[in-house]
Amino acid sequence: PSRARQASFRTLLILFSLVWLTFGFGIIDLASGFLTDGDPRGNQVLSAAYGVIAGVVLPLAFLAQLGAPGRSVASLQQVAVVALAFALAGALGLDPLAFISVAMLIAMLAVLLWLHPARPQLAVRWRPRDTIIAALAALAMIPAVVYGLSMAANQRAALPPVDEASRPQAGGWTGAAVLAIVIVLLALLAAARTSGWRVPAWSAAAAAFVFGLVSVMNPEAPGSVGSVWGSLMIAWGLLVVAASELVARRRILPPMTTPREPA
Repeated sequence: PSRARQASFRTLLILFSLVWLTFGFGIIDLASGFLTDGDPRGNQVLSAAYGVIAGVVLPLAFLAQLGAPGRSVASLQQVAVVALAFALAGALGLDPLAFISVAMLIAMLAVLLWLHPARPQLAVRWRPRDTIIAALAALAMIPAVVYGLSMAANQRAALPPVDEASRPQAGGWTGAAVLAIVIVLLALLAAARTSGWRVPAWSAAAAAFVFGLVSVMNPEAPGSVGSVWGSLMIAWGLLVVAASELVARRRILPPMTTPREPA
């Protein structure tokens, strides 16, 4: 690829990250989860749920392409996973704003695929599924589905504080539903072990850890899973990190050989 194509690709990766961090309210909403105005039932948790997506998951997916784009197929898949999560949450919650995010992500993904400097290497090469991470994804699936459906129902009912916590790209109850879907889908993507699979593994872990921590800090706020479930989410995120690093280390270390006895 030409240097101009490579430069354009890297520039857009940084630009797309900044779009979600700033105009996408990623920084503001993520920081809002750790700020309090003294109201135990404020919007901290709902803001943090969307903030994790726009301020952590998507920037990580884009910026992971800067180093070795040909070996980061999973980070491109991560963008597609988030778009799918917005579509599902928007459909379940009857929230048309979610499809603005879907359109934005599809457009960004299409441009990146067109400019990708290592396009032939983007063919998906599936490896044997990692059973440990897959088991952790299955462990989180039922609680995530229950929580996501509950948040979607709140969105359909237009329960407060839907207006205060909403964003032009969704947010509010829909943002919390998106987060629940994304955590499970990213863990499943990491378990599939496509090239660069540690990016979705760490992203799922970071999302669960941050949202669990904000829930522990604000157990009575709308959208919070409470202190107990928040603590379990923190523990789950740490387990995913430990499992992914264990798998990565197991792949790096050479196999042990038994020395031959002298004749």
